[in-house]
Amino acid sequence: MPHLKSFHSLTPVGPTVNYYDFLLGRPELKSSSDYTLFVDAMTGKKRRFRETLARIEECATALNSAKKDGGLEIKPESKEVVGILSENCLEYPVLALALLKISVPVVFIPAHLPTDDTTALLIRASIRTLFISPKLYARRLEAVMASGVPEERVFILQGHVEGKTNLSELINNVKLRSLPSVPTQPVRSDTLACVMFSNGTAGFSKAAMISHQNLYHSTVKAEIMRQMPGQENAPPATSEKIPISLAAIPFDHTTGANAFILRLFVTPTTLVILPQWNVDLVVKILLQHTITQITMVPSMMYQLLNHPEFSKVDLDNLESISTSAGQLHSDFDEKFERRADNASLTEGTCTLFLEERDPKSSRSRYGLSERTLAVIAQPFPGVFKGRVERKRGLTGILPPGVKARIERGDGSEADFSEAEELFLRGRGPSEGYFNDRKNTPENPTPIGRRRIGDRSVADELAYVDRGVKETFKFHGAHASPSEIEKVIRGHPEVADCAIAGVRAVHDSGGFVPRAWLVLSASAKAKGVDRALKAIEKFVRDRVSERQWLHGGFEVIDEIPRLPSGKILRRQLQHTHESRERRKVRELAKL
Repeated sequence: MPHLKSFHSLTPVGPTVNYYDFLLGRPELKSSSDYTLFVDAMTGKKRRFRETLARIEECATALNSAKKDGGLEIKPESKEVVGILSENCLEYPVLALALLKISVPVVFIPAHLPTDDTTALLIRASIRTLFISPKLYARRLEAVMASGVPEERVFILQGHVEGKTNLSELINNVKLRSLPSVPTQPVRSDTLACVMFSNGTAGFSKAAMISHQNLYHSTVKAEIMRQMPGQENAPPATSEKIPISLAAIPFDHTTGANAFILRLFVTPTTLVILPQWNVDLVVKILLQHTITQITMVPSMMYQLLNHPEFSKVDLDNLESISTSAGQLHSDFDEKFERRADNASLTEGTCTLFLEERDPKSSRSRYGLSERTLAVIAQPFPGVFKGRVERKRGLTGILPPGVKARIERGDGSEADFSEAEELFLRGRGPSEGYFNDRKNTPENPTPIGRRRIGDRSVADELAYVDRGVKETFKFHGAHASPSEIEKVIRGHPEVADCAIAGVRAVHDSGGFVPRAWLVLSASAKAKGVDRALKAIEKFVRDRVSERQWLHGGFEVIDEIPRLPSGKILRRQLQHTHESRERRKVRELAKL
């Protein structure tokens, strides 16, 4: 199989420019009329576009100004990085973009982690200045102190904690003293812009280094991908005639950071900001407000579609639902499209930069923290003169400037339709892992390609499917949890599920698939045993024998997930294995 190339045109190399100036220096942004940019979903507080721009400038001045003037004196030459540890809030994008302006890297610290993991990440990122939410200050102060962050360099991002300075007070000081705005700081091609942590579901979180050039290329690629034939949609039926997007995915997640911070001003959009994902609250907001866009990960979509109140939601004004960080099962794709005639379902990292799209299209895009943009994407309808059309169930084609190769374990090229390891090459990959030399050399290959870690397949039209991830071996053959989950979620009596490999008890074949199920109300009414037998037959009729649920079933109330929605498979495996070991010990006592 030859190297796969993108159908899109190449991205320009572009100038070495601070991404902040590139993002905010575009002519269409300077001439844009004012609009409501942020709405706090919990309090109703609003912030306008022009007000936010001014606040970012004032925040940059507060960060960069001398301590004698009440500033924090954070300078790029000090090589300092600044951490944000907070739930979603209005000040989160303000601080992050202000740090980009003064060329000081911002580190998005995952807010969901336990104390020990938080300490480890703060140490790894060498954080010496931290902005934190009041809630996490109360819960994670021990972790912060253990990491070595000086107490006097811990500030409150939004809200109040007695004895601590918050961001609003720092900005007010700039206004009171009439401090002059600081200029945007210059950058080099490899100047670090931000650090994003992986979810760590398959190991400890890695800190991907994203440069200003990475961000530039990702945004330019997005612009190239959206330049397509077709009719422009009519303005949304909102009071300001712009989209209203529900921002519930964590800002510290790659998808949240890209959609709601790093590409915030690409297209005029109002963000209704929730502190964190809560499906009950999301449904309540959809019932009460006009929302035209939602960005989620697939597991959030499953929760939403299976919520008992979701059937009452009027979807007439909903134009798009975007999912990312995983493949959405086609049954849910179709279920949503039946509910929302006017909306498109987009599987990908961000829809805010999509101004023109077929309202009936459904696109898939899959990205990585290390690349800052989708690495595989479903094509828009009508592009490339019809040479490449959307294929339901497959991931898509390569974005601009990206090449791919699928290799066997011995380094030879895989044939078409043969599932082996995916390698990518092109502009946009990160500079490596922050303060982690051990893992950084393992990712780039000797000839500049980047090992992705997914088993993938491709066809003659360069269509790639990344749907074969997190596999385990059963009798020497790969079994994919995500593939089995897709099948099970197609059963009408399954509200949610998770698959993980557990050790075979009476077999030397290694690991076997085990299912954790959340049953629907109708399944519980009919009887759990009856439902499980029906589900087992449903699975056996649709998958190969190696993917049968040899590890059994377990009915639980809720699938454990990260705030981003990713399943905590290791937690399920650990709980199961601990219980099995206890059984063995109890039997040994008899």
